[in-house]
Amino acid sequence: MSVKMLSLLTPKVQAFMKNLRGFGGLDQADVAHALGHLHHPVAGLLLRAKYADDQQALLKLERRLIEEVERVSTEEHWRVHKPGLIRLMARLALIETITTMTCFACHGTKYRRKQDQDGRETGQMVACRYCAGTGRYRFTDKRCYTLLGIDRKSWERVWRDRYSAHILTIPDRWESIGLGGMRKRLR
Repeated sequence: MSVKMLSLLTPKVQAFMKNLRGFGGLDQADVAHALGHLHHPVAGLLLRAKYADDQQALLKLERRLIEEVERVSTEEHWRVHKPGLIRLMARLALIETITTMTCFACHGTKYRRKQDQDGRETGQMVACRYCAGTGRYRFTDKRCYTLLGIDRKSWERVWRDRYSAHILTIPDRWESIGLGGMRKRLR
C-alpha cells in the first residue's frame, strides 16, 4: 500500500515520510553531541555513567567525587578516625545516585493513596512516606552504617547528617546541572 493510500485511511494528517530516528527525532549521536558540549565536565561524566552505562566515565566520576568529598571534609574540619571512610561514603553516594532505586511503595510516582484507620484506600493522594515524596528509595540508616563499617551511634551522632547534607548532595547537584544543560542543548 502506498503512502498516499495510507494517508487517506487516517482522520489526521500523518507524516509517514518523516525520518524516524528515535524518540522525538533524537538518536544516540544527538545525545552524545549534547553531552560533549556541557560546560560542566563532571556533570557529563555522571550522565554518561548513569544513563549510558559508561564504565570509564564511572571510574573518572568516582575519582572526582572522592576528591570533592575530601575537599569538603578538609574545609569542614571533619575528624575521621576510620581510614578510608571518606572514600566509602563517596562511593555509597555514587551508588545511590547512579543506580535506579525506584521506591517500592509508590513505584516512582512520589504519591500513594491515603488509607483510613481500617487500611482501606480513601482515594485521596498523599506524598509517599517511604521515599519522602522523591520517588526514589534511599538506603536505610542501618544499611548505610553497615556498608561503611561504623557503629550505629557514630553514624547517628556524626556521619548521617554530614552524609545527607554534604556528600549525597554533590552528585545530585551534578546530575541536576547536567540534565539542565542537556535540556538546553536538545531543544
